[in-house]
Amino acid sequence: MSVLRIVHVHIYVNNIAEAEGWYKDVLGFIRDESLLFWFTQGGPLVIKNNEAALSLIEMTSYEYLEASKNIQSYLMSGKL
Repeated sequence: MSVLRIVHVHIYVNNIAEAEGWYKDVLGFIRDESLLFWFTQGGPLVIKNNEAALSLIEMTSYEYLEASKNIQSYLMSGKL
């Protein structure tokens, strides 16, 4: 199996403003203004570069650690 393209990815970050700046400066991503309402209501900040879209989701270090534990447990369960 080969991947032809990836359209949308969720990325968990410690600081949305810093992440948005990095993705803009380094990879040319800009805010998707059509989805900005979602961010203002507590959702992710969606940024895009042509057809590629990233959802930046702010998470504390503790939240990230807990989510990682859950993912690891699921992967080790063999249910995937």
